[in-house]
Amino acid sequence: VLDDGAVAGEIVRIVAFQSFVVANTYTQSQADVLLAAKLALGGGTMTGDTAHGDNVKAKFGAGDDGFIYSDGTNIVVEGQNTDSEVRLLSDDRIIIGSKTWGETFAIFNDDGSVKLYYDGAPKLETTSTGVEVTGNVALPDNGKAIFGNSDDLQIYHDGSKSYIQDTG
Repeated sequence: VLDDGAVAGEIVRIVAFQSFVVANTYTQSQADVLLAAKLALGGGTMTGDTAHGDNVKAKFGAGDDGFIYSDGTNIVVEGQNTDSEVRLLSDDRIIIGSKTWGETFAIFNDDGSVKLYYDGAPKLETTSTGVEVTGNVALPDNGKAIFGNSDDLQIYHDGSKSYIQDTG
C-alpha cells in the first residue's frame, strides 16, 4: 500500500532494508538517493553523484564523529567531538589551492618544507635550518623582533621612536 498515489513522471521503487521494506512514490532524484543509501548500507559501489541540500550532512563514524556539508555558501568539513581532529593525510604532499589550480595557497611536503603563498607567490617557507621569508616582515607599532633565549635583543618602533634594546 502506497502512502500517496503515484502521479505521472514519478517512479515507484520498493527498497528492502535488512528485514523491512519501504514502499513509496519518489521523484527520480529521491529514488536515486534511496538507491545510493541502499548501496552504502550494503557495502556496494556507488557509481554516480549524490545530491545533498544545504545543511544536509554526510555523517561519518559510529558516534557521528565528523560531517561534510554545504552551509549554503561554504563547504564545511567538521570534526564533531571536542577531542577529535580533522586530518588530511598523504604519503607525499598536501596542496591547497584554488578550484581551477590557478593559484596555490599552501604546500605541505612529507618530511620537508611547508610553503605559504600570497597571490600565488611563496612568502614563507620552513627549511631544515628554520624559516625563510620572501619579502618584508611587517610588524605593527610596538610589535617586536625578539632575539635570544632570554629576549636579550629587541628591535621595535612605538609609533614615534625606534628602539634597539640589548639587555644581554
